[in-house]
Amino acid sequence: MYQQSSVPSYNPYVTDSHVSNLYASESQPSNLYASESQPSNSFASPFEQSRHSFYDLPSASHFLSDSEDVVDVSVDDIHTTNTTMNHCNCACGQVDRKQRIVGGNVTKLHEFPWIAALSKKGRFYCGATLIAKRHVLTAAHCVEGVNPKDIKVTLGEHDRLLKNESVPVIIRKVKRTIPHPDFSLSNFNNDIAVLELESGVDFEAPQIHPACLPENNDADYTGKSGIVAGWGRLDERKPTAATLRKVEVPILSDQECKNVGYSAQRITKNMMCAGFPEGKRDSCQGDSGGPMQIPSPRPGKMEVIGIVSWGRGCARPNYPGVYTRVGNYLNWIHAQLGDDCTCNL
Repeated sequence: MYQQSSVPSYNPYVTDSHVSNLYASESQPSNLYASESQPSNSFASPFEQSRHSFYDLPSASHFLSDSEDVVDVSVDDIHTTNTTMNHCNCACGQVDRKQRIVGGNVTKLHEFPWIAALSKKGRFYCGATLIAKRHVLTAAHCVEGVNPKDIKVTLGEHDRLLKNESVPVIIRKVKRTIPHPDFSLSNFNNDIAVLELESGVDFEAPQIHPACLPENNDADYTGKSGIVAGWGRLDERKPTAATLRKVEVPILSDQECKNVGYSAQRITKNMMCAGFPEGKRDSCQGDSGGPMQIPSPRPGKMEVIGIVSWGRGCARPNYPGVYTRVGNYLNWIHAQLGDDCTCNL
């Protein structure tokens, strides 16, 4: 998560990924609510990239060129099967409003009890969302080329560096990863994946509740404020955050998204943009795969409508963050759950 006090300029040695940089020190937490330093150099990047972290610098195939063609998949193509949704006897999207004071800043402990941290061989690199007892939702680029046996999912996390949380975290191994079959690293269209856990989680735990998915695929979120949560960087040069942070960003219309700095053909109907024209706030490296949520029409609840996907840098003017539009994949998501069930809105 990134909230700037001045406009960042481009540094060619800083990747534009929203996956955290695993070379960054994990020992010094960063404050995602205010920026203290900005990258130098003033020329624009010719690339966009995902917002997760790798053990090594990304290969050329991870970068997006405006000249590349995007193969769009229509909503009709995505919803090839009308899947009957299996609901458990539980409630989703319930926000925990318990608060505590940390270092003079008010933070909400387990405010988003569905958010999960993905780690690869012990190092945090992406976010995810709990949607059922045995399944989490994330970005496809977070699992591309990664052995499921190397991934662990941590639920109930607030401060990643605190060894003794007030409420114990729950860690699960991953049984299998299911990226969308039409996802490609060349364009980040269909950037969505479902991860099946080796064992389920108990929704009775106070710090863990599943997220609500959108009720339909035709909702217009233009002008609404999306809340993005994650442990991503404060800015393009700082390490990932120790404590869970959130940022509120306005959601753009499809046309507004195509009229910003990205080429129009880069933005597909499976994506949505959110951010301020002047930059100001954004998701950043380490936030990839995490949720964008909005208040549900039902009081006291929220629904996850987006997945942090890609962008040019973090909080750069005229380059909002780009998110996977979850509503376009409801049937596909439920088809991956098997006999697992989601909670009622």
